[in-house]
Amino acid sequence: MLSGIVFDETGDRLRPTHATNRGKRYRYYISSRLLPKDRRDEGGWRVSASELENVVRSFARRLLSDQIKLSEWIAADIAPDMVLSGLSGASQIADRLASCQTNVQAKAILQMLFKRITLSATEICFDIDRAALIRMLIDVSVQTELVEASATDPSTVTIETIVVPIVFKRRGIEARLILDPENAPARQPAAPLVALIAKAQLYLAMLTERAGITLVEIADHFDVHPAEISRLLPLAFLSPQLTNEILTGLQPVELSARILARLDLSMDWSAQAAQLRS
Repeated sequence: MLSGIVFDETGDRLRPTHATNRGKRYRYYISSRLLPKDRRDEGGWRVSASELENVVRSFARRLLSDQIKLSEWIAADIAPDMVLSGLSGASQIADRLASCQTNVQAKAILQMLFKRITLSATEICFDIDRAALIRMLIDVSVQTELVEASATDPSTVTIETIVVPIVFKRRGIEARLILDPENAPARQPAAPLVALIAKAQLYLAMLTERAGITLVEIADHFDVHPAEISRLLPLAFLSPQLTNEILTGLQPVELSARILARLDLSMDWSAQAAQLRS
């Protein structure tokens, strides 16, 4: 299903292989440097194919349901009036992926969604050809076959990389890591971070809706110190992408409410992204 698009952190392609034990067939993705079988490399990967494919399919469904991110990309790259058509296409593709009966069907979708998937000990990086993805969403909404989407001009390719933390474990005596999604930390929205965003929006709404109101009056209304209003108000101007990451639990792992509240936040959205990932 992921043949040709999944790599390890060294850039080595992971290739599909299998082993048979007591009549049962086990599928794996294995680092190319471990082939042929008599080669050994302590840094090589052998990952359960079904576990890795399940994680990738799960992330694909989450991406296709991220209406905020997809709307921003479609509006910026095509036209705002194509957003609804693109979101409709995303819903159709997500349904198709969920109902795929064979690996061949799923492969056609995943290899259009992801240009490259890079596996490391702590995370999976999904590289998305944004233009190709948007074209696929628009095309599928008018019943165009996925596999017939035209190639993107290399000079206009925009790669969006989304990093997803994950947990691996050692199994047996081999120095290889096996994907263990059951023990991976759930990427649910962090309530303290969401609360900060909500407070900032609430403070901003009161400040803009009531002419002449002061920060002191807002602080009195919410029974907080005026310094909190000043400290949290800049979070109302967090970029839509970063706000969406927090609301969906995809923010950088190290970002806590304490760090966010104390951050001297830039008003430049690209600078904000650098601040939150530094």
